[in-house]
Amino acid sequence: MGNSYYAIYEESIDKNCKDLFKAFHGIDFQPAYSVKTNYTPMIVKRFHDNGFLTEVVSDMEVEIAMSVGIPLDRIVYNGPLKGKLAADVANAGGIVCFDNIDDIEASRYDEGARCMVRVAVDVGNGVDTRFGTKASEVRDALLRARAKGYDTVGIHCHVTKGRGIRFWRSRVEIMADVFRENKDLLSERTIDFGGNMYSPLPYEKTKEHDDYASYSDYASLFRELSDRLVGVKIMIETGTSVVANCVAFITHVVGIKHTGRNTYVLLDACKYNLGWATEHYNFPMVVINRFDTRRERVEGAFFVGRLCVENDVIYTGYSGDIGIGDIVRFTNAGAYTMNIKPPFIMPQCEIWYVPGNGPAVIAKRAETAGDILGTFNTEVK
Repeated sequence: MGNSYYAIYEESIDKNCKDLFKAFHGIDFQPAYSVKTNYTPMIVKRFHDNGFLTEVVSDMEVEIAMSVGIPLDRIVYNGPLKGKLAADVANAGGIVCFDNIDDIEASRYDEGARCMVRVAVDVGNGVDTRFGTKASEVRDALLRARAKGYDTVGIHCHVTKGRGIRFWRSRVEIMADVFRENKDLLSERTIDFGGNMYSPLPYEKTKEHDDYASYSDYASLFRELSDRLVGVKIMIETGTSVVANCVAFITHVVGIKHTGRNTYVLLDACKYNLGWATEHYNFPMVVINRFDTRRERVEGAFFVGRLCVENDVIYTGYSGDIGIGDIVRFTNAGAYTMNIKPPFIMPQCEIWYVPGNGPAVIAKRAETAGDILGTFNTEVK
């Protein structure tokens, strides 16, 4: 393994899948894995093998699913701008979710193609969503889809920045009302509630979130509101909630600098290795001291990366013993991390997959400059 790498743990994926199905036991429930959260093919396949549908928002993600043998009829194609493969998914028995009426009118699928309509919901979280169709226009959208010969199987929504139960309660109540008003037009009576649930976190990290909820907490909400969901098949698009704690990012200390005001610990990494969340959140982390290195005590140190920009901060406020060569292991690194790192200054490091039994295998080799340059025209005249 290289100096910095990701490790994907199959046992953690399997445990999350088992725990999710157990929490929703007795509910007509179907999860779908959100490929955009982490599109590593081995991860995508493992969720499929655990009984999940595969939710995509682009042709690239369809091709990733196909590359590991996922049938098109197990794919849900969402998103505001669909590619050509949406027709292949629709015509093969998968589900296409229309964002709005224009999306429906632009579509050219076979008669009987299964589809849903996305509903724009306001759960009171301060987000004015640009996605979906107003509740008052959902019926018109469903009728237009049916007029084109499509099979309208359900309605869909997704809420950003609303992981807490109070926001999920609003989501469920709103969608239940929209369902009640339009259920006569739905052949399979499915409500796809989208995603944005909490992932399993270390106990001490759950205390950082006032509204933290477990799989069982979400399932209990659906049971509480079951009288409003009679005859409904519940779909949830899980991404962060099932993959975040299945990946670790491992790197090492290459330098320690004291400026007088602050202490900076330089890692062989950058903030993009852990994605957007580093700007708001310290990932669960442990420093593994090497006994053959000299260590020192630091207080409130910043872990920073290789980028030549001041905001390349990976972790804020570390206090403890640390030394050059020490290993730093970040957990809960599976969501919007490795798949959104740009080839900025350095290509991506390698990714390892750790099966439930047997040795680790390469899931992705380290990128090289050649991988990046291969898409450019370097024949300057």
